[in-house]
Amino acid sequence: MSIQLLNQAAHTEVAAQALFPGGDAPSAHAPLNPPSRAILQTQLNTLLENVDEQMVRALIMRIFNDLARMLDYLRLAEAALEQECVPHENLAFFTLIHEEALALREFIEQRALGAECIKDELRDVLDGISFALKHELRMVFEHELAGISATESDRTVRGRITHARGLLCNCFQQSLITLAQVFDPAMTGVQLFNDLPTRVEQSIELRRDLWTLVQLARRAEAVGDLETIIAFIQYLETFRHGSMQFLMYKDWQVYERFVDEVMATGSVADLTPVLDRFACYLETLFGQVRMRAVLANHPFDDSEPGY
Repeated sequence: MSIQLLNQAAHTEVAAQALFPGGDAPSAHAPLNPPSRAILQTQLNTLLENVDEQMVRALIMRIFNDLARMLDYLRLAEAALEQECVPHENLAFFTLIHEEALALREFIEQRALGAECIKDELRDVLDGISFALKHELRMVFEHELAGISATESDRTVRGRITHARGLLCNCFQQSLITLAQVFDPAMTGVQLFNDLPTRVEQSIELRRDLWTLVQLARRAEAVGDLETIIAFIQYLETFRHGSMQFLMYKDWQVYERFVDEVMATGSVADLTPVLDRFACYLETLFGQVRMRAVLANHPFDDSEPGY
């Protein structure tokens, strides 16, 4: 076993012992979400069996392994909260995840993206994963978990940790799914992670919010007064901090560019064509989400509250 792997195993064991001093820590190899991590790893390994380029296999396997391991840390963090661990102590896992996620992003940017063996499609996906990691790490560690103090109540800290865990879990899972689909386009999240009910709920929330954004954009375009424009801008920020995380990462950067363009526009007259293009893009996203397989039995109803 390499020194690096020994260090990784030690990190997990130390964090687990700190949070479960009575020896009740769940095994680091316990199920993440059925199927178990071992089965997940086997599935990911199988995807790369037909990749001829050895360097590509090595680079992608490193990324697969890092993402799967960080999901395991999140499982341990969740188990700690369920066993009434002091929430402040749970932050040890997030410190470890932060370090490893930063290292993974650096690896992607400095090693993987620069490798000549990486083709354009794979490079675009890796670039999207790097962007997603940057976005979610900033969201979690500069906002959700920033400034937690010993004086905060356990209930407050528990809530912040739970939300942060959800953001990171979704980020790592989506990164794995998107990367896996490069090698098997038919691969789905349900095949890798047994969390279909959660994905249904997430997709319904995302569909609702995209529809709301479309309506607000079209209203701001048609009316053009300050009140409707402000309402649209406020919901852009709400979406960014909420269900945007359930979009495919390839769509994040386009969304962010549109938001930047809206914010940089100096007059209502200049904003109108931007709103039209943005609304068209949001309608396209809405259509794509509406076609998700997990929503097959959940038809869209624009009369529901919140739409």
